[in-house]
Amino acid sequence: MFHVYENWRAEHHKATVHLDSCGHCNYGHGARGGTRVDNGRWHGPFDSLMNAQAAVPGITPAIHRCVALPPNTAAVAARAAR
Repeated sequence: MFHVYENWRAEHHKATVHLDSCGHCNYGHGARGGTRVDNGRWHGPFDSLMNAQAAVPGITPAIHRCVALPPNTAAVAARAAR
């Protein structure tokens, strides 16, 4: 599953797709279990990368390294990020 973090402050409004198991995503709760509402918000979960990429109208989200890694290394990278 995928989540998208929409950040209103970074680079004048940016979004990034994460695997739900990524330490930065934490299943849509953020690395520390929450996100300041004035900074941004999490969208998801999405069952496909394509659906996640369409989550924030007008923005093409960046792909976080947890998604870009080959499938057998993504889980290892997610655990390492925690």
